Amino acid sequence: MSPTISMKYFLNCVAALLLFVSATTAFAQASVAKADGVWTGQWETHWSEGGGQITLEQRGDVVTGTYPLYGVRLEAKVHGREVRGSWSDGDSASALKGDFILTLGSDGKTFSGRFGTRGWWTGERVAVSEELAAINLRSPRDAFVGFLAAGNRAQAGMVDAWGPAADAVEFVASSVPLDPPLTRSERILRAASIFELIDLTTL
Repeated sequence: MSPTISMKYFLNCVAALLLFVSATTAFAQASVAKADGVWTGQWETHWSEGGGQITLEQRGDVVTGTYPLYGVRLEAKVHGREVRGSWSDGDSASALKGDFILTLGSDGKTFSGRFGTRGWWTGERVAVSEELAAINLRSPRDAFVGFLAAGNRAQAGMVDAWGPAADAVEFVASSVPLDPPLTRSERILRAASIFELIDLTTL
């Protein structure tokens, strides 16, 4: 066998081996992402306008989840190490909706991606946290103290505490309902603004 033929044979073998390894790795990653339910769990997330914890459940190549703070539902399909899907905060005609694409990190503990028109979205896997207790509303004083405590927790990094804080505030008189009513996101933003105003008056 001539040296030229031997070299061509060697290079062909190397190319075939690299192609096999690449295909095997891609198949293994896709299989792990689907079979092991790597997206299942609780995640602490951050995006350009806020954050909060989401809970995801993966069954096969289908991922569903909830964003309790904003009342958002998530539905997606697994594509390798990515999930691509949609989110919505309700079934009404005025409900906010959008798409998202997330990519699982190589450590299986983080993700990054895009959250519709709201820019980047990142997450880190966390242990299951205790559900935040509702604020005591038996008196104006109890409601105010509970609201301040929840706001302080939210500013300290426990973003989901804005949920109970918003639930403790009546934004309009019950005799004059808003049409359309405030969305969950709008209620949370208003609660945060009220807390910031109160915080500015504190010496």
